[in-house]
Formats: sequence, structure tokens, C-alpha cells
Amino acid sequence: MKRIVLIVLIILLAISTKAQINFDAPFDYFLGARITSVEVGDVNNDGLNDAIAISEYAYLDEDKYQVFVFIQNQHGQLNDPIQYSFADSANGDAFLKIGDFNNDNLNDIVV
Repeated sequence: MKRIVLIVLIILLAISTKAQINFDAPFDYFLGARITSVEVGDVNNDGLNDAIAISEYAYLDEDKYQVFVFIQNQHGQLNDPIQYSFADSANGDAFLKIGDFNNDNLNDIVV
């Protein structure tokens, strides 16, 4: 009996409609910098995951030692990055983490 149920389930799965996911065309962002770390998490408390990247070396001085925050909009797309500067630590590659580090129930970014 178990074998018949299993065979019926396999047949039903095989003939069921296939799900198809359509993705938008990719977006290219030229940041002019060497990205050393990327994290994904909700940093503006809207329930949507955002993307955060940091750079060290850059071709242009204004792109050196920057945090790039890409906020996700309601359509699932990332907005142009908001840039924040951080100090050069000169201790190797910089990395970032996202989490609630100060226990206020909001995600923080630590470099």
C-alpha cells in the first residue's frame, strides 16, 4: 500500500504544473572601489532585506573607505546606494556585520 501511495505521489508531482520564476534584468553598480565585504539584512526596519557593501582601496578618493547602503524598495529593487565614510584602520581588509548589537530591536551595521 505504501508503495502505491508513493508511486501516485511521484506521478502527481511529475504532471503538476511547473513553477516559473521571472527575474528582472540585473543592475550593474560601478562603485569605483574594491569591495571587501557584503552583507544582506534589514537596516531601515521596513521588513525588507537591504544590501550593504564596504570598500577600502578606490580609484577615486571619494570612494575610499565607504559604506554603501542599498535600500530595497517595495518593488524588490535596490535603490542607488547611500554612502557613509569610515576611518582607515590600516590593519588589513575591512569587514562588516549586521545585527542588533545594542539591544534596541533594530539592526546595526558594524565595520
